[in-house]
Amino acid sequence: MANTVKSSFGLLEIGLLLIAAVIAVSLWRERPDDTLPQVADFDLNTQYLAVDLAHPMAEAELPEAFRTAGYFGILVRDKDMRDYYRTAYNDLATAEAAAMASCHTRSLAAETCKVVGKLVPLGYAATQGTTLTAEAALALRQLKSEVGQKAMAVSGDGTFGMGWAYQTRAEAVERAFRECRTRQAAFSASTYEAKIAPCTLIYKGF
Repeated sequence: MANTVKSSFGLLEIGLLLIAAVIAVSLWRERPDDTLPQVADFDLNTQYLAVDLAHPMAEAELPEAFRTAGYFGILVRDKDMRDYYRTAYNDLATAEAAAMASCHTRSLAAETCKVVGKLVPLGYAATQGTTLTAEAALALRQLKSEVGQKAMAVSGDGTFGMGWAYQTRAEAVERAFRECRTRQAAFSASTYEAKIAPCTLIYKGF
């Protein structure tokens, strides 16, 4: 009888250990990685804000192609009222750098180039961490539900790359960077712009 009771307790202990191990693995998979930047999470259905920074101006006065594009975007204008803008970038700073570079290169009055408008999602604050376009944010949400080792890398210019269903994390990360850099090269070639933002790892998981 004593041996039977002892055996039962042994099985119970083993069962509890297995349950604890499963919970631990689950928590380990979902825990935040402190080595990666915190990604701001916006409502993908939010409206865009077109904000004029130079003087009060109705949103309708901003170029329609700019107003109706995706965040993040910057509109630069010179004294001759010529517009230079970049939209659908992953962050505002990179969009501004690209728009200003375009104005300085092409404008006959480059010294007058000024930021006059920006596109950001509602609720945006500059201190919220790494930001993404709506497209990249949706891709990240979908990636998290994929199987296997997975990773995502993004560039400020709006490009991104992902890898999933890999056996090792290193393989997933390598694929994410390779895809991001390939897309970025195509983007630079199509816009005749030099690469202005590196690809950065923002997510890795299992």
